[in-house]
Amino acid sequence: MSIKFNLLMASFIVYVSLCSPLSADQAAYIVKSQAIKVEGILKSKKNVRFLCELCGETKSQLVRIKSVSAADVNYQNMWEVSVNGEGIDLAYTYINVNGRWVNLARYVHEKVDSVSEFLSEKHL
Repeated sequence: MSIKFNLLMASFIVYVSLCSPLSADQAAYIVKSQAIKVEGILKSKKNVRFLCELCGETKSQLVRIKSVSAADVNYQNMWEVSVNGEGIDLAYTYINVNGRWVNLARYVHEKVDSVSEFLSEKHL
């Protein structure tokens, strides 16, 4: 194999191993007070929508909320919120507020990047 190919492969591996995880989980682990706040918000909702634009998704997924919980993840005092038994990332979660789908992370003032504040018709 050529040196150029090896350098290209090494660069790709570094990108995949370092960059991709950083953009995937922005607000999956949060502090306890935020987790309890989010748990309360979600328990008052019937549905939630999920959309990961950074992952290439263009349409949100509507999920009926059956259960909500918050739990310690045993990592640096961080917590995770689960909907229907699955951990969620607030950055890719949307709740209905007065008829508009609002990004949950932004709603509770978590710092996130490259996510829409609201879902538009094209995302529904």
